[in-house]
Amino acid sequence: MIAYRAETAMANLLRETLSRPDEVRSLLRAIIVSEADLIPDHEQGTLTVKLTSFGQSKL
Repeated sequence: MIAYRAETAMANLLRETLSRPDEVRSLLRAIIVSEADLIPDHEQGTLTVKLTSFGQSKL
C-alpha cells in the first residue's frame, strides 16, 4: 500500500508537467525498473538518483 501511495504521489506531480498525462504510469514503471546510481550528499542533505540505462533496451 505504501508503494502504491508513493507511485500515486509521483504520478500526480508528473501529470502537471507532462504534455501527455495519460502516459504517466508507464513512465513511472520504466523509471522504477531502470538501473540507477545513488549519490548521497551528506553536507547538503540530498540524494541524487542518476538513471544509468533509462530508455535503453538490454540485449
